Amino acid sequence: MRGKLPKLSIAIIKANTRYFCEQGFEPRDTLSQVKGWLEGADAPEIQAKVIKWMESDIKWTQEIWAEVARYYWYLWPVVWFVSHHVAGRAKRWVEILKKDTGG
Repeated sequence: MRGKLPKLSIAIIKANTRYFCEQGFEPRDTLSQVKGWLEGADAPEIQAKVIKWMESDIKWTQEIWAEVARYYWYLWPVVWFVSHHVAGRAKRWVEILKKDTGG
């Protein structure tokens, strides 16, 4: 599996890949390309897609959980912690991937 990435980030990358392929946003062969990249293949275009997906995950997490916090105001501390914790971890994973590409 890809170098320094934790298991959770790899699971999220796989989930993103399945989602984008199932929704028709990406061709089916992207699944095998991402799998190969995770196993160590040099695929800068796949790495760029993964970074873009994870940056979208960060934005989605922050926006959705902000709405959840407004609706369930009495759970705000828990919602804030979860959304910031997840987004913070994802940002670190993106930094790892960007360092790997030199970007």
